[in-house]
Amino acid sequence: MSHIKSDRILLSIYLLILIAHITLIWVLKYIPTQDGPSHIYNLAVLRDLLQGGEIWGTYYTHDLQLIPNLGFHIFAYPLTAFLSPWQTEKAFLTLYICLMGLSVPVMLKAFQRPVFPVCFLVFPVIFNFTILMGFYSYSIAIPFFLLFFSLAWMIRSKPAHWKIPIYSLCGFFLFCLHLIPFIFYMLALFCIIVSENFNKHIKRKSLLQNIASIAPLLVIFSFYKWNNRGPIFYNFDYLLSIERLGYLFAEFISFSSMNYTIVYFIPLSLFTAIFWMLMLISVKNDFLGRHYKLIFNSPYFLTATVLLLVYILFPFYLADGAYFNQRFPWVIFLLALPIIRIPKDNFLFQIKLVIILSSVTLVFLFNTIFMWRHSMLVEQYMSGLGVPLHKNSLIINYKRYGLDTSRIDVLLHAVSHYALFHKTVNAGNYEARTDYFPVQLKETFPPVPPLKSIQLLAREIEWDLYPNIEYLVAWEIGQYEGKDISSFFGMVFQEQNLSIWRRKQN
Repeated sequence: MSHIKSDRILLSIYLLILIAHITLIWVLKYIPTQDGPSHIYNLAVLRDLLQGGEIWGTYYTHDLQLIPNLGFHIFAYPLTAFLSPWQTEKAFLTLYICLMGLSVPVMLKAFQRPVFPVCFLVFPVIFNFTILMGFYSYSIAIPFFLLFFSLAWMIRSKPAHWKIPIYSLCGFFLFCLHLIPFIFYMLALFCIIVSENFNKHIKRKSLLQNIASIAPLLVIFSFYKWNNRGPIFYNFDYLLSIERLGYLFAEFISFSSMNYTIVYFIPLSLFTAIFWMLMLISVKNDFLGRHYKLIFNSPYFLTATVLLLVYILFPFYLADGAYFNQRFPWVIFLLALPIIRIPKDNFLFQIKLVIILSSVTLVFLFNTIFMWRHSMLVEQYMSGLGVPLHKNSLIINYKRYGLDTSRIDVLLHAVSHYALFHKTVNAGNYEARTDYFPVQLKETFPPVPPLKSIQLLAREIEWDLYPNIEYLVAWEIGQYEGKDISSFFGMVFQEQNLSIWRRKQN
């Protein structure tokens, strides 16, 4: 079979698997992510505020600033003109999946590496921990980072008057999407410069031109940091923690794809074993062929190495950013894919192809099963949607912390679905309490419990201090919690683990 015909067949298979991932998103009634419900709720609030605030204007205001966390809004907000919030979320995730499916082949092609079958390895990390946590702005920025990195490599030899505006536009766009991938991009540009001059006599003029091409991005980053100066970390005792290193190692070898449960270890162990086997074989062959410089001097290897060092050395919570380290492994994995080479003339090609496709299919099946199960869990939580709730009333989630053994708590912000459907106010709206999102609480917003109490210590909330909270949506509460709630609220609905309570009238 000719290489052209073989590539056409592999392209067809690749597109079928991509379509399968998109189909899964649209078949699920609710997307089982942790922060996703909050995002679509606040997107609807923002649209209402920009149209006059008839629904939520009493409690919220908007603060439209150029903050490096707008990835979800940039792509999702225009869709709200003709799609429901739930459909908008699915359309956004469809775009994310398509971009992931495009960015990896483009990167492999840009670095002159074989596209098939290596590009199939992108599928097991599409539904990674980051996207299922609902970090939408970060996640949509990663395929753009790969595309812009590839573009930067392809135009590296162009004159400065070409590179400077292109680098700047790509970097500024990434900055708008999310700050961390923007930093990835700046590091990648530095690695391109190092890679190009690694074994060459560095000409001062050429070096100055390369630095000048990155200068506008450094100005953007410096300006942002100057206006958002956070704490500086001086204590590095966490680096001595064996437990922390063990966690980082486990997270890294699973490429941030150990999602809902430990059962994911079954398909992921097979997939990671295949990846490392292919990686070692490729490195060994390059060493035997004395082509190792092609790897170690390459910008993708240098960038992946720098990100790995950041992953190991930096704390879990950097400034106000949570889950900082968990965002890295799947990006490092993608950057390492160009290292793998599977010669088509090799008699083992067909065997390796079958092994790769089998592991990819197995991971997808596990993702389908567990995403379906957790979507049904959200459906159970939403069984009280028919209960009439007063418009503009304050509603809050009541859920005992620690009952769910899943890494991703799909019910943590699921009360936003109720608030969105009934046009009520989510009293636990974490986005509106920070400076990283366009929707903000008004100064006249009624007193509500701290976020830590709502999310972790709901049973310790003194409800008499928050008389404006009218409804509780409770999940799996025990006898003690029910007795405590009944002093202030009366149950209006109960079905299995769900109960809805309304504040008693004095």
